[in-house]
Amino acid sequence: MENLSHDSINRFLLREDYTPKDLFIEVSPQIELEGGTVSVDDMVIDKLYSDKEKAELIDYFWSGKHKKVVKGINMLPYIILIEMEYQFLLIIGL
Repeated sequence: MENLSHDSINRFLLREDYTPKDLFIEVSPQIELEGGTVSVDDMVIDKLYSDKEKAELIDYFWSGKHKKVVKGINMLPYIILIEMEYQFLLIIGL
């Protein structure tokens, strides 16, 4: 995977027509599907004027808001809700 660049992955994803269901089918054998709910989404925090060389997390990512690749920080916030004997455990992370 050393020769695999971020740009080549972006070009591949733009060329193909994958849906969230396709991703779920691909990863579902590796997920335990009992006892909770997981919600994951991605977002880009725009950093249009920041120096990419001075901040490790800043790079170029596809932005659904701008409908193009922008400089920013890619975030994957998630929520996990687990029911345990009439109680719920809520985990929120970034």
